[in-house]
Amino acid sequence: MRSPLVGPNRSLWGGYLIRTAGGPVIYVAGDTAYFDGFEQFAADYAIDLAIFNMGAYAPRWFMAGSHMDPAETVQAFAELKAKRLMIAHWGTFRLGDEPVHRPPRDLKNRLDRKGLLSQWVDIGLGQTHYF
Repeated sequence: MRSPLVGPNRSLWGGYLIRTAGGPVIYVAGDTAYFDGFEQFAADYAIDLAIFNMGAYAPRWFMAGSHMDPAETVQAFAELKAKRLMIAHWGTFRLGDEPVHRPPRDLKNRLDRKGLLSQWVDIGLGQTHYF
């Protein structure tokens, strides 16, 4: 939905992979919907930290093509086989129907149900994480 003149999904959405000089590999998903490519990333790269944008995901009928919800984020993280998970793109502006404080809470519940909570880097607004 980047250009009303050209149409949706005709430009890059900003995902990338960072191979740090110190060794860790960081995957930044950017704005993405869930898709079937995360297992391929896992086959091609050993990812230490995955950063997913997770906000503005409701209502699903409208946002599913652009943003993942907590369930899809957990599924993508599991398929990616990354060691750690961090989320961004939440808590500042209400762009979807969900309240801005909900994404981390909903993600925590999903991760806990899947036994993955220990892999979450729960970074709060304004905090810094050294990796």
